[in-house]
Amino acid sequence: MGKAIAIDSPWIRFGLPDKSPEYFALLYCRPLNKYRAIPGFLRFASQIQMPHLGPTKFTKWNFLCSALPLGWEEAMQRSKEGEPS
Repeated sequence: MGKAIAIDSPWIRFGLPDKSPEYFALLYCRPLNKYRAIPGFLRFASQIQMPHLGPTKFTKWNFLCSALPLGWEEAMQRSKEGEPS
């Protein structure tokens, strides 16, 4: 997997989390194969051409409620380490 480009997105809170002992997280990553494909990707976002995208990768893990909100750095580290999916 190439270098990831992080896009900051503010958390939207719909309510307080349940105090359940564990939650489930799922990281979805579909990287572009070539950086020069970014303008075309943005221009034709509704018509993405599959040859420009790398394979989809899912990373899953459980976490405690006390870990909320999850950090992007931890998610990317788990993705790099190849956590079981």
